[in-house]
Amino acid sequence: MNSYDISMGNLVQILKDSDNVDSYLASPVYYLMTGRKGGKIFNNHVIALKHPNKDNSILVFPCASKEYGLSPYDEEIEVAKKIKERNTQTEVRLARIPKDSQLLKNGKGVEEELLDWKYPVHILGVNEVVRLKGKGFQQIRQRVNNLNTEKCECYDVDISEHYDIIKLLSIEWVSDFPYDTYMKEDLVSPIETLLKLMKHSELNICGQIIDYEGIPSAFCIWEERNKVANAFAMTAKRDRPGLAEYNIVQMCRKLQKKGIKKVNMGGSESEGLNRYKKKFAPIESLELKSFIVG
Repeated sequence: MNSYDISMGNLVQILKDSDNVDSYLASPVYYLMTGRKGGKIFNNHVIALKHPNKDNSILVFPCASKEYGLSPYDEEIEVAKKIKERNTQTEVRLARIPKDSQLLKNGKGVEEELLDWKYPVHILGVNEVVRLKGKGFQQIRQRVNNLNTEKCECYDVDISEHYDIIKLLSIEWVSDFPYDTYMKEDLVSPIETLLKLMKHSELNICGQIIDYEGIPSAFCIWEERNKVANAFAMTAKRDRPGLAEYNIVQMCRKLQKKGIKKVNMGGSESEGLNRYKKKFAPIESLELKSFIVG
């Protein structure tokens, strides 16, 4: 069983033709963010990463080359068992397994406690969010309508120029984060990694900043792959009601102009964030679990 360390180059290569309903599984950016503490690729397509928020824990992800939900996960389990044999004191889990997978009927399926599939992954229809029509978008319309958008200026991120702006907005967001499960580093580190990755054009990471009354007040960063965007980081000042919603609407307007049809908002680590994403009337939601090996 061959293996080698993950890198931006080899992830881009093995994922270049991959496709998945859970589009994070086909995203080099997602693995580089989640695997910021390191990881390996086995047999040229099974990705295993050190858990970013927990010691002595390794996550093995479904083969990116296989269709969503169709894999029996035999190869992934074999890789996980080999890792467990070499690291007997380490917890090894298969990550991002569809809730209705046959694998989870064996009784070892567990809910993720810390990462982004604790709550369902929500995928938004770009055109639907831009239109904001119908009862499903009532809350979003009301929030955006109550915001004085004439005081907003939205512009593209230039990472060489805007790194510090996004970093400061992120730190401000973390300081107000109402949950004690995570250390400050757990929340800021993924955004810092994402900002560094933005310097590499081959990853196709895009972003926007919104100034309110001339002051940077919100940002959003996403990856564009084919007709799907993967949203990875966003925040807005809490004292501007409607700005967070407007941030997402503006992102979708940019995506629509590029012909991108869907945006994967990811899952959530908290019920509050999950509730917020559901307000955008997802066109699809994916319930994912983890599977304990050994």
